[in-house]
Formats: sequence, C-alpha cells, structure tokens
Amino acid sequence: MRALFAVALCVSLSACAGESETVNIGNGRMIAMGPTRAISATSAFIAPAISKEIHTTGRAIKDIGAYSRLKQSNPELFIERAAASVNAMQTADNINSRVNGMISFADDSNGVESWRALPTGGNGDCDDYAVTKLYHMVAAGVPRAQMRLTVATSKITGQWHLMLAVDVPGHGTFFMDNNNEHLLDASEARDLYTLWFMENNATQRMELVA
Repeated sequence: MRALFAVALCVSLSACAGESETVNIGNGRMIAMGPTRAISATSAFIAPAISKEIHTTGRAIKDIGAYSRLKQSNPELFIERAAASVNAMQTADNINSRVNGMISFADDSNGVESWRALPTGGNGDCDDYAVTKLYHMVAAGVPRAQMRLTVATSKITGQWHLMLAVDVPGHGTFFMDNNNEHLLDASEARDLYTLWFMENNATQRMELVA
C-alpha cells in the first residue's frame, strides 16, 4: 500500500469527545473523522470484542476512500452468512499461504488506491492480498464478524500496509500478512507493525486502534 495516510490524530480521547476530526492523507487532501466520542460501554460504535488483545477505541472513521469503494464494489464481502463448521485457525493458515503464492507483488494504485479481490491470482499490492484473503475466508465459511481489515505501518520501512485480522475464539487475534507465510499472533504483529485503523463489523467503518 502506498503512503496514503499521513495521520493527524487527537492526543487524547477526552479532547476529541463529541467533536469532528480529520486525517491528513497528503497532497492537501483530508479524510473526515467524526463525530467522534470517547469509549463507552454503551457506545453504538463498539462491537463486542472477541479478543482482548486487539480492540478499537470506538471512534469511527467515516471514510477511508479505498475501504468505502470496496464496500460499494464488493458488498458480498460484508454480508454475514450462516455459520459453518470450520476451523478458523487452520483455514486462515492455509489461505494465507495459498494467496501469498497466488499473487505477485506489484504497486497497482496508479495514483488512486483500489482494494481488490483477485480470487484466481494476478498482480497486486498488500491491500489486494488482504482483500483476496477475505474473499476466500468468506467463501470457506469463516464468520465475517471474526475478520477485520487492518491498516498499519511497518516499523521497519514506515510504509502503509493492509492485513486481514482473524479473531479465533479462545486463542486470540491473528493476522494474515503477505510478508509472512505463517499467521502472526497479536504480539508478533505489534512487533512488526504499528496498527492504526481496524474494521468494526457492526458499523462497517474503520476505527482507530487503541
């Protein structure tokens, strides 16, 4: 993923409560964030946490362009289907490895970031890997509520990155990363990346990571 988001964030939750924020995405462009509010047990922004290791603050980001366009172009990826009997951990591990081998890395943005599913492979960047993994996980019957697209930055290069997080009840949160053949647990992911935004499936919006 190219350096789309130069993040300008509030310093504290209390300073942002009830106000609007913006995220500077470069080239004079801003993303609206808000109205924002501090975390609350009754907040409509908060989805029930499956894992205690990774959670969101409850401050919704109204729009991250590529995410909004993905929802419009691929609504089937955002529909919760009937639960299937599937081992989420094993399925995620298999799909992570398979998709990493199916796609050849190439910057495909051409100035406009596009998150695409490439079900049979092709050329794409990190967001295409993540969305393709989401496509195959949904097809395999993993509940959509257990999967969250996650925007991060590399602690090594500083580049923006997209991964798919999978919540496995009883085991925690794991990340499907095109830079790693094995699933990353929450600790490994935080060692390699700074996590910025994570999907809230209840609202179908991106939220700031706590």
